[in-house]
Amino acid sequence: MTETHTERREKAIRAAVRVAGRLGMSVSAPVILKDSNHTSIHLGPLPIVARVVASKSAHSAGTRLARELSVAEHLARAGAPVVAPTVDIPPGPHFEDDWAMTLWEYVAHRPVEEGDGAIAAEALRRIHGALAAYPGQLPSFAAAIDACCRLLQAENGLPSLPQTDKDFLLAEHDRLRRLPAMAGATPIAIHGDPHLGNVLMTPEGPRWTDWESACVGPLEWDLSFLPEMSRAVVPAVNEELLAVLRDLRSVCVAVWCWAEPDRAPEKREAAEYHLRRLRDRSRAA
Repeated sequence: MTETHTERREKAIRAAVRVAGRLGMSVSAPVILKDSNHTSIHLGPLPIVARVVASKSAHSAGTRLARELSVAEHLARAGAPVVAPTVDIPPGPHFEDDWAMTLWEYVAHRPVEEGDGAIAAEALRRIHGALAAYPGQLPSFAAAIDACCRLLQAENGLPSLPQTDKDFLLAEHDRLRRLPAMAGATPIAIHGDPHLGNVLMTPEGPRWTDWESACVGPLEWDLSFLPEMSRAVVPAVNEELLAVLRDLRSVCVAVWCWAEPDRAPEKREAAEYHLRRLRDRSRAA
């Protein structure tokens, strides 16, 4: 029997509450703040948020989440505008049944708006400066792009996506990867997935979250996730490369979202939007 959206959320809450209990915390009012790739749960009344993800492999999830915590802790020590992992409570990674999670400080915030793009980009610019001194190893941004290609090529990949759309996305992926502009990329340490859904607007200004996709890649890859208005607060960039990466990002987001289109309403919306965007651009060309 297929697990419902509500059942999955309830299981994530129970797993987070059990981990909190093992760590000596009493949680009486857990509240889901966000439910996308991760389920973010405010462990009320404590000022702590658990970011919970389903994990079929504890080892792979643990390695990935440990790196995320390492990046976030480095940025917090550097005074960068980020949400920090917990300090008094071990941030993890923690495991409960088929769930893996990390613990973060809760910060009061309001929903992000499209008009927040410029100040979010300015905060991201400061983060790039702090990331330059990160001492650990980060994967190449190409690793995520290649993973999308493998999913498109898999015989049973993306079962909700018609074959004609899979073929189109794979052709776009291959075309974009071969464009000469891709050779002009200058790699630096970047966020890797800086859409506005990963920003919390606090009384002190924007705080960036979600470092699981932190990687080494061109600045333009991070900029491809942000609204056009953000361009006014960043250094000069390779505009041709930025245009290519905006399209390549649409390919990747479409693939990531079509992999689980019913996980959350915004997943299907994003899946359909980016596929439609690419189709429209292809017809215009």
